Amino acid sequence: MKRYFIIVLLLSQVNSFAQSDTSSRRHLFIKIVPLTYAGIFGAIQLGLETNINARSTVAFDYAYGNSNLSSSGTNGTYIEGETCQRYRLEYRKYQRPFAMKSNHLNPFWGIELFNRTNVYPSITTIGRGNGSVGADQYNYYERLSDDTVYKVWGTFVKLGIQEQISDRFWLEGYLGLGISQHTNTTGKYTLGPYDHVFTFDGYDKNFFFDFHSPLNSKFTGLDFLLSMKVNYRIF
Repeated sequence: MKRYFIIVLLLSQVNSFAQSDTSSRRHLFIKIVPLTYAGIFGAIQLGLETNINARSTVAFDYAYGNSNLSSSGTNGTYIEGETCQRYRLEYRKYQRPFAMKSNHLNPFWGIELFNRTNVYPSITTIGRGNGSVGADQYNYYERLSDDTVYKVWGTFVKLGIQEQISDRFWLEGYLGLGISQHTNTTGKYTLGPYDHVFTFDGYDKNFFFDFHSPLNSKFTGLDFLLSMKVNYRIF
């Protein structure tokens, strides 16, 4: 009888390990964000998510956008030559095991680190003047790189839900609240009392600032997230 008891105990432990291994299986999702493409700064965003145990995952997203990728008219809100890159690093905790087929609805919470960088390349021409009036009021012209760089760094807490819609596809949506820091800087140069700044790129830089912070500014405040993602399970 003792021998049978030991055999049953061992079989139960093997079964327990098998169940644990099944629920903790490593999965990998590729994540697509259609709302990013439709935003005011259109971009293509892709991401990967994998679990580190049964219910915890890590994810990384990258997005790139410019005027040619925007769906908002010909150039959207981008100025010609402006590019945007976004990075997201996230830790999630699901209510149920990650990517299990039997879990059609799986709520989660997460913590995300976010960065967005917009770069507006520009060449500034400065007329170095001598105080005279007329066509020869500038001694010479100097051309300088004067790129404007707008950056956002943020930390967010997110609540969301993931739903299975087929054997391989999942749909997720979430809301987030956090704090972000915005900076907008441009090139530094020194102007004399008779110098004047010109631009030969055909665009007024004030137009760029209509969609960003004022020039050479920095501020921190509350920020919100709202997104939907389509996820495909690779394995």
